Formats: sequence, C-alpha cells, structure tokens
Amino acid sequence: MAEEQWYYYRNDERQGPVSFEELKELAEAGTLGPDDLISRPGMPEWIPARDQEGLFSADTILPPPPATKKGSGLGERLRRLGNAADLIDSLPHLRFVRSILGRLRDWISQERLDALDRWSKAAGSVALLVAAALLLLAFLILGIRSKSVVLVLVGLVGIPLVTVLVHFIGAVFMDAGGSLLRESPSNLSSAAFLTCFALASFLGAVLAILAGVASAIGGSWMALLGGLGGAVVLVYAGGLALSPASIHVDVGGNASAGEEAIGILMFLFKLPLRLVPFVFGVGLLVGVIASVVLLWQSIAAEPFVGQMASMPVASGVFGLALFPFAAYLLFLLLYLQVDLLRAVLVIPRKLDGARGRADGEAPGDRGPRRGLGV
Repeated sequence: MAEEQWYYYRNDERQGPVSFEELKELAEAGTLGPDDLISRPGMPEWIPARDQEGLFSADTILPPPPATKKGSGLGERLRRLGNAADLIDSLPHLRFVRSILGRLRDWISQERLDALDRWSKAAGSVALLVAAALLLLAFLILGIRSKSVVLVLVGLVGIPLVTVLVHFIGAVFMDAGGSLLRESPSNLSSAAFLTCFALASFLGAVLAILAGVASAIGGSWMALLGGLGGAVVLVYAGGLALSPASIHVDVGGNASAGEEAIGILMFLFKLPLRLVPFVFGVGLLVGVIASVVLLWQSIAAEPFVGQMASMPVASGVFGLALFPFAAYLLFLLLYLQVDLLRAVLVIPRKLDGARGRADGEAPGDRGPRRGLGV
C-alpha cells in the first residue's frame, strides 16, 4: 500500500506532500508548530498539528493561550481568519455541522460500507426470489378472480422466466462495476465538494422520510416505502462521499479548474456504480414488501385495484434486479465524455510542446509537466 502523503500550511502557504515520518521530523526541528494546520487525502478538513496522535510528544506542546473576553473574542478571531478551518472554528454553528459530519464519517466507515455490500448482495438475491414467488401468486389470483387468461399466463410462465433471466444478468454484472472503479481512479484538490455532497445527501434523506410519511398519511403506503428506501440509499451515498477512498477518489494535490471539473464528474459518474450492491439489496427488500401489499390487494380488494398495481410492482422488482447492468452501461457511456474532456485539456500542453520544439527548445527546458491525474 502506498505511504500516506501529508500536507501542511506554513506562512499561509500549503507545503507537501511529505510522509508522516518527514512530517514528524519537521515537528521535531521546529519547522512545523503545534498550531500549524495539517491534512492528508481522505480527511474532510485541516486540523491543528497538535491534534494528530504521534506527531508531538506531550511535554513539547504548550497549552493553547487563554480565551479572550466575551464581546471582543469573536470579532478578534474573525479578523485573524486565514482559511476555511479558522472560519469554522470561529463560529459555533459551523463547528456543530462539522462535528455532526465527523460523527457520521466515523459511523459510516469504509469497513461498514464493505460489510453492507456483502450483506446486500445476499439479501438482494433472496429477496428477488421471494418477490417473484409473491408476484406469481398475486398474478394467478388476479387472473382467476378477473377471469383473465393473460394474467394467469404471465404468472405461470412470464414471471418465472423473467426472474431467471434478470437474476442471472444481475449476478454477472454485480462485481463488474468494482473492477471498473479500481481501474478508474480520480483526483480532487480538496474535500470541499465531497463534504457538501455528503451534507446534501443526509438532508435529502431526512426530506425523503418526511415526504414518505406525509404520503402515508394521505393513504399512499407505496410512496412511504419508496421514501424510506430512498433515504437509506442517500445516507449510504453520503457515507461514500465522506470515505472517498471507497470509491477510489484521491483528495489532495494541485489541480487546474478543468482537472477539478473532471474529478467532480468522475465522482458523480462512479457513484451509481459503487451503489450497485446496496441498491440491489435494499431495493429488492422494498420490492418484497410491495409484492406482499400487491398479494393482499389481489385477495382482499376489487380485482381492478390489483390489476392497476400489478405491472408497476413487477416492473419495479425486475428493474431493480437489472440495476447492476444498467449502472455498468451508464458508466461506460458517461466515461466516454470524460475521455473527450481529458483529450481537450491535453491539447494546450501538446501545443506548448510543439511550440517549444519549433523554437529550438530542449524537451526538458520547461521542467516537468504534471499530468491530469484523473
């Protein structure tokens, strides 16, 4: 595994990357002070060096200066702002949001996300078979009650055949996306976009729950199921944004505006592919509940009520089973656009190189050129 790369702020300029051992040597030499900010790829924010375990010994760190008196303390801190971390430290409501995101990042760790993926794959396969059996019974009952030969045939022949096909396709493409993600690393210069994306995802999850509850009060239980399922997926997506290594996104380093735009696009394009196992499991569990409701309607309600809901429920269940294939295909199509953007960004560098050769400049005269890093 590659050694972690650290960055630090000194004299209002970002320095690095350096290894942790080099960072420790800087601290021992006094070049890096306890109050200087440090960070590494994957961390959502910059922290004081004194807060990093193993960097300073306890007897070398002076306690922070006493707090200033109320009334002038906030204004004084705001006047001394040097970066975003200073601003967040100065305002209590921003510190609260940062604290909440930090707790969520610790709770939705990469290890938990990987464990959820393994559970989701198994749960989704079982849920698909259970939902198919419930759909078969519902279609048979609806066909008999409404005297529809088509519904009976769909239940006896169509549902078993479609279940086998979509289950096989979903299983084949379940892990194909993981291989694409490993071969498609991307970079972002900072975690700002990922942090805001995570915050928006968590807020969206709360809104999805509230919308589902409101729909349930109005009598739409299917909307409640969709809202709860969507909320769980949004929380998972927010966890991915707070753990960028799980989606093969490297945070840190310098990037041009074009490179940063490609990094953001790559994250958005890779997100559905990384969500495949979880959406497969959670979506099909919701599909089982919807199939139970449909079976109950086919028995207790008027036949036309069940007929109206039968095809949407069946389409939703089998569509979720095909989500691994759909996400794989979508990623390939979108990645073509990333390759095109990358080629456009390379053109100015190639023109500079050609101009330098035309002027008789040696290839190495301009110094090293950094690649796109995407």
